[in-house]
Amino acid sequence: MRQLLVSDDHNRDNGGGEGADMESLGVFLRHLAFNLQVAALVVVCLSLMMTLGALMGAGLFWLSLALDPILGQWAILVVLIVLMAISAIIVAVVRSAIEMLK
Repeated sequence: MRQLLVSDDHNRDNGGGEGADMESLGVFLRHLAFNLQVAALVVVCLSLMMTLGALMGAGLFWLSLALDPILGQWAILVVLIVLMAISAIIVAVVRSAIEMLK
């Protein structure tokens, strides 16, 4: 509380007054909104990655049951490479979205 009073006195001494307080509040709210948007994008990205992980686990399990061992290993390798590519695309989209928010 004392910090706020000292800050308010400082603004009045420098001619800032209410305008300076509202401007700093606006800057704070813009930063808060940006951080919340980034957090939401990160949550979406993580949920997509977890969904891909669950699909990958189920798919690899059924592939290993359905195919013979040699062919199954190659199929699993191809599925892993495709899922890693999809994950990289998701991360790139989230990064570009964060850059657009700035």
